[in-house]
Amino acid sequence: MSSIYRNILVLVSGSILARLIGILSIPIITRLYSPSDMGVLTAFISITGILVAFTSLRYNVVIPLPRTQAYALNASVLCFIILSVVSGIFFITTLFFHQFIFDLLNLSALNKYWYLLSVSVFLFGLVEILNAWAVRHKNFKLISRANVFQSSIGASSKIFFGLFNINYLGLLVGQILVQAGCVLSLLKFYLSDFDFKKVKFKKILFIVSFYSDIPKFRLPSQVLLSLCVNMPILFFSSFFGVEVTGQIGLALMVLNLPISLIGQTIGQAFYGEIANIGRKKPHQIKRISEDVLKKLILVSLVPFLILLIFGEDLFKFVFGAEWSDAGLYARIMSLYLITNLVSSPLVNILNVYSRNSLYFWLNLTRFILLIGIFSISLLCDYSIVNVLILYSVLLSVHYVFIAFMIFRVINDEVMKLESSFCVR
Repeated sequence: MSSIYRNILVLVSGSILARLIGILSIPIITRLYSPSDMGVLTAFISITGILVAFTSLRYNVVIPLPRTQAYALNASVLCFIILSVVSGIFFITTLFFHQFIFDLLNLSALNKYWYLLSVSVFLFGLVEILNAWAVRHKNFKLISRANVFQSSIGASSKIFFGLFNINYLGLLVGQILVQAGCVLSLLKFYLSDFDFKKVKFKKILFIVSFYSDIPKFRLPSQVLLSLCVNMPILFFSSFFGVEVTGQIGLALMVLNLPISLIGQTIGQAFYGEIANIGRKKPHQIKRISEDVLKKLILVSLVPFLILLIFGEDLFKFVFGAEWSDAGLYARIMSLYLITNLVSSPLVNILNVYSRNSLYFWLNLTRFILLIGIFSISLLCDYSIVNVLILYSVLLSVHYVFIAFMIFRVINDEVMKLESSFCVR
């Protein structure tokens, strides 16, 4: 068995257990919390997701790339410095403007607990950095254990608080504990490798300079990506209320189970493998990419068909009668599940070939597409169902376009290599 599939197997096995814990807890959680409570949590996670894009200015994607341990270590230190500064800025901003921000988003319930947002952003940023370090060392067993640990903490804490009728605060605290648990799981491995003597200011400056395209192109791209992923939830919260947002949040949670289980875990192993292969072997990267693509298409058909056929009935049976709308929404959005799942791991190829500008333009087109969807929906006074249909169809087309452009990059690199051999 090749190393990439061994790594995928390790990650998927851990993720299956973690997701199984999450799946088993969801029917309990939906009976302890109302759709409005879930709506507050979903919006909270979306705001966090947007802000996290800034936490390390995306220098965390550099950590797996340097050939030497010393430069990778200095890249991680740079990320920690940026994270501390950015998190401090967010804390001060929310301290003074939280009421204006949350009222604008129809989330006045968060005004009491505004400080949890800064805590969540900081912990999420830590997870990204520590996870990148584990990916560099191909310590996928650790990542799997961390996934299981954080899932266990999140599920148990949300259920515990729900039993005491703490409403949405129990969900928010549970979300914080999820991130804290992941940090604790990954931190020990990082500290075991940390050598303060190897931290050099000159090396940090070199990383800033050598990878200067990261904040120029990757950061705007990641911000756009975060907006594209999280902006719809904030749109639904602002114009349809937290109860509808809660229904959509549950639908997306179920849709994201196969995406996070399969797409993200394969993406981590895939990135570790192609980063190790290096940009000078495009033929090998192309072969692995095509193989992964075919397998992802086959695997994604199962959850797609289940949701498409049994959407509403499945949700009512599993989560309770009040969540039938979530089943309808999941059925509508299942169309883009396949294309999202297939394209997400392939995006890592752009990191290897430093195609940060292309990554930016792909995300910009998606952002413009979403603005168009929401603008049309508001102008035409669409119902939530019509908005979701338009959203699902157009996003599916966009994900197919992303996969096409990534394979075009690989083919260009293959042609460059073949041309260089011909010249010689």
